[in-house]
This record gives sequence, structure tokens and C-alpha cells, in this order.
Amino acid sequence: MCYYSKENAGYECVFANVQIGEYEIVTTEFFAADIRSENITSLVFQNSTIFKLPKVLLSAFPNATVLKMEHLQLNTIEQGAFDQAQQLEQLYLNFNNISQLEPGVFSGLQSLFLLDLDGNGLLQFPAGLFPSASNLYSISIMNNRLTRIEDNTFANAPELGYVYASSNNIEHFDLSLIPEAVMVNVSYNRLTEVKIPTKLKHLYASNNRINRVVSKGENKRLKELYLSHNKLTDISWVAKFPELKTLDLRNNELTDVVSEHFPAQTKLKTLLLKNNRLVTFDLTKVSLEQLRVLDLSNNRLTSVERNSALFDKVQKLYLQNNSIKTLKLSANNSIKEIWLTHNDWDCANLRQQLQVIDFSATLGHDFSCKPGYTLLTELCCKEHNIR
Repeated sequence: MCYYSKENAGYECVFANVQIGEYEIVTTEFFAADIRSENITSLVFQNSTIFKLPKVLLSAFPNATVLKMEHLQLNTIEQGAFDQAQQLEQLYLNFNNISQLEPGVFSGLQSLFLLDLDGNGLLQFPAGLFPSASNLYSISIMNNRLTRIEDNTFANAPELGYVYASSNNIEHFDLSLIPEAVMVNVSYNRLTEVKIPTKLKHLYASNNRINRVVSKGENKRLKELYLSHNKLTDISWVAKFPELKTLDLRNNELTDVVSEHFPAQTKLKTLLLKNNRLVTFDLTKVSLEQLRVLDLSNNRLTSVERNSALFDKVQKLYLQNNSIKTLKLSANNSIKEIWLTHNDWDCANLRQQLQVIDFSATLGHDFSCKPGYTLLTELCCKEHNIR
């Protein structure tokens, strides 16, 4: 069935219930016997089983700009399958059974802009897949079995801006070799180091084994950095990213977060440090005028009073599951949501602080207290001799 598609600004053909075996020989007429193929710009296969992408497909539709072959059990791409596909811009081969790609398999795709290979069980992603001076801008290779991305894999893709490579087993991927990268997702891999390109705006690298972050000089474009569930013990590299708005460092191994780790002025709006090993948190020498969300929960903090001016400015403050004794929020604080449970509060200080915090902003409560502690407005506290 073929029809005019406004989305693709051309005619789209949808092929349904197509069956092509791995060793079956098909001709151009198999696809285009009753179609004016030169007018077709988009090809979509649905509810079909095609084990081999035949060379004649794109020979039959030389003006196709979009090819969607998803969920087809495809496991082989015939040699030369894209030799006549100079116009193809978007190629979707996701959720098939392609475990191996031959070098040069995409060399005929001079106009390729987007490539989707998610969910194929790919074991390798070798160099030499793309033509020289490729137009490739977005690639997705998520949910495969890749262990390495070689340093020259994308050498022929100078415009590559978006890379989706999460949920593999990647141990090596030098992101700095993709100089035009804008957004990269390498979450759920086995990386121990991440090198940040100078033009990168968004990096998703959670659930790895990262213990080192490297930047080639200052990056004034990076806006979002997600590094939760890694092995970080040091964040001095944060000072190189003055435009950061979101920094997610949950579930790492940090013990100290201090002013020297940050640029003198930062645009951070969200700072997440939950589930580290923090014993020191002191950002008194940093301008954090835009910070709105601060999560320090599940750490080993005992004193945070030096940060009172900062705490007054945030809207959401999470301090639960520490050993904090006192807090010094002012009556002019901006708190809209605060968690204080499971700490070592001094009762006198807690009573005073609850008077300056909006009642509706206080979330969570302690169900029972340790011996020697009492329950005060659903929070456990103890009389301390504070000097």
C-alpha cells in the first residue's frame, strides 16, 4: 500500500506480511512490480519476516530517503545492499538479529543522517562502516552486546552530534574523538573513564564504573551531567563546566564536596549527592544563586550550618539519613519541600527550625526513636550540649 505522506513530503509504501528467507533470491519486481518506484521516498515493513536485506530493494527504490525494517528477524545485510541508496537519509534496522556488520556495509549511504541499530545483539562496531565525509548526525546502538568502540569508528562522521549507546558492555569509548557531539548516552555500560568533548551539552553516563572524568579544557556548553551509580571519589573536574544546570552524582564514593570543586560562579539548578560517603559539604565560597534542588540524603554529614545561606535559597532540600545535629534556616527561606528524617537533631534547634519552615513543606516522619531520643513533630531529636 502506497500513499502520500506529509511527514516525509513524498510517497510512502508500507509492505505487510512479506516473507524472505536467508537464502531466497528475490528480484526488483518482487517489491516494485506494480509501483512507480521513482516516486517513492519512504519504505516501511510491518508484520513481516525478512532474514536478509536484499540488494535489489533499494535498487528498486533509488529515491527512497527513509527505510524502516524493524522487528523483522533480519540477520544479514547482502553485500552492496546500499550501493544504490545515495538518497537514503534515515535507516531503521532496530530490534532484529544483526550480530555482525561487515566493514564498508554503509559506504554507499552518502546522505545518511540517522541510523538506528538498537536491540540487535551486535558484538562489534568496527571502523570503516561509513563513507568518507559522512553526513551521519545521529546514531543509536543501544541494547546490544558491544564491548568496545574503537577510536577511529566515527572518524568518517565529522558531523556526528547525537550518540545513543546505553545498555551494552562497553569498556572503552573515547567520546572526545567525536568533536561535534551534542548529546551522548552511554549509561549502563562498563566504562571506567569518560572524556568529555568540548561542545557536548548533555551526557548520560550513569550505571558504569567511572572513577575518572577528563575534559580537554573548559566546556561552556555542558548543561546536564548524569553520573549516578559510578565509582567517583573526586569531582575537581566540575570547575571546568561553568554552565552546568544539572549535576547528578548519586550513588558514588565521594567523601568531600567543597567550594574548590566548583567554578566561582555556576548556573547549577539541581545538585544530587544522595548515597555517597560525604563527611564534608561546604559550598560557602561559591555563587549558587540559581540552585533550586539539593539532595544530600543518605550520607555521613554531622554539620551543615556553614551552608545556611545556600539552604535558604533552595526550594527542595533533602537531608534525611545523615547524623546532622543542627540547622540554621532563616525566616526568609524559600523551602517548599524538605526531608529531615533519620538524623541526630538537637531538640531545641529542631523546635526553632520548625517554626521557620512552612509546615506543608516538611515531608516524611520518623516512626520510632532510638533510646534517649524523643519524637518531636514526627521527628526524633535529643538534647545536646551544643557550644
